[in-house]
Amino acid sequence: MTTTKAKRTTWHLRLWLGLAVAAGVLFAAPQPALMYPIQLTGLPATWRVGSVEFVADAGVQRGKQLDLAGTGTQGPPQPTVTAALARPGSSCHFYPSGQSRHQTINGIAVVVTHISASPSVPAMFQVCAAHAHGLSLFVSTYGSQSPRAVSIFRDHLRILGPDPSRWTAHPLG
Repeated sequence: MTTTKAKRTTWHLRLWLGLAVAAGVLFAAPQPALMYPIQLTGLPATWRVGSVEFVADAGVQRGKQLDLAGTGTQGPPQPTVTAALARPGSSCHFYPSGQSRHQTINGIAVVVTHISASPSVPAMFQVCAAHAHGLSLFVSTYGSQSPRAVSIFRDHLRILGPDPSRWTAHPLG
């Protein structure tokens, strides 16, 4: 095969492969809705979803972690809410030296933690529930943010459970 003929054959092969790949690509194809096993209600109007981590559970795209953001806020991290399906081994970390304490909030056993501020890190407030109506939940807030983690868990968190048919596409209600 001559060099010119080999180049032409390679070019045709590349064109054919490109067209074959392009034929399998869907542009602007509808995607399944991202569903959440929790919903946050009554939060400050300036708060919005800043970012989301998600996983596939039983064919459903499940929002796993919501990082909230306030309009125009800068500085410390914003509140984070994580929801996973509870497993038999689900647990919460318990910090020593009085930073953590066991509590019951809305009938759910939780670990509430306050980690004092350091020069480069704001104070952190956390609520963890290893088994909350079929979910493992973690809420954290930082610095002087209001509402704090306990208030978010107690007053603003709707737990929808592990059944995808009960989940919502609107994590902020």
